Amino acid sequence: MQAMLQVDPMHRPTISEILGHSWMQGEIPTEEEVRLEFIKRENRVKEFLQGEAARKAQEKAANRNIHQGARRGVASEEEKGHEEVVAPKKTLDKYERVLA
Repeated sequence: MQAMLQVDPMHRPTISEILGHSWMQGEIPTEEEVRLEFIKRENRVKEFLQGEAARKAQEKAANRNIHQGARRGVASEEEKGHEEVVAPKKTLDKYERVLA
């Protein structure tokens, strides 16, 4: 394949050299076999894309729930376990709240 793409035509193989290559001498699938293979591949791609769309929708819903809970001041079950990480170490003095 690489040799067929040479810029200089003098370095490219002739058609008889190409047809004589062992890769060109192998079995050739029928049109029906090729069509069925492409249908299988298309179905695999569609399944993958549907799975990706479902995963993204779940992530989006989870993120939406987290953000909605944060706006309402409600911690989700996942966030409740991390309260010690989020809790402030000290309370802010009056001047610190104004400057923040």
